[in-house]
Amino acid sequence: MGEYEAMNLFLVSSRLEEKRFGGGSSAPFLHREMLTESEVKALVETWLAGYTADADFFVERVEVAGDAVRVYIDRDAGIGLEECAAVSRGLSAMLESEGVDAELEVSSPGLSEPIEHPRIFRKRLGSGVELLLTNRQKVRGVLQGYDGQQVEVLVMVKERPEGKKRSRLVERLEAYPLEEIRSVRVSFDK
Repeated sequence: MGEYEAMNLFLVSSRLEEKRFGGGSSAPFLHREMLTESEVKALVETWLAGYTADADFFVERVEVAGDAVRVYIDRDAGIGLEECAAVSRGLSAMLESEGVDAELEVSSPGLSEPIEHPRIFRKRLGSGVELLLTNRQKVRGVLQGYDGQQVEVLVMVKERPEGKKRSRLVERLEAYPLEEIRSVRVSFDK
């Protein structure tokens, strides 16, 4: 397996033992009492907070949909398959001990995933990005800054110098408030 494939195979899935509810119909989350998706998410986030308290990796996000729980973790220097597997084993054991039946996936956020976590923004400084704004405009450039309120991107714009007939491309640092941004993704276009 090549390095590129290994980077994209950070996905570690584990299926907990299937349990039946009542007369054979399955329920997404089984517990002493039925748990809601938000309760399962809170259980996972609480366990992860304790697990990652002394480690340098962080939880990017937790998604719960139906009987699927997806956990995205990362590290400033990147995260490996072994670390995802260790978190997956620990989370599986915790969910099983709580009586939760779920399809669990633990992975690093891929390069195609939206950038949402402050540490991911810092990690991607200097990378090409594409912003999709709330007005549906797309902006491509190089990520230069993030302060929790806005994203700064170095963009190329056409500008006509005073007294000249032709426009030329110039670099300009633009700031976009977070409330005007729908998503930010790494861009591979040059």
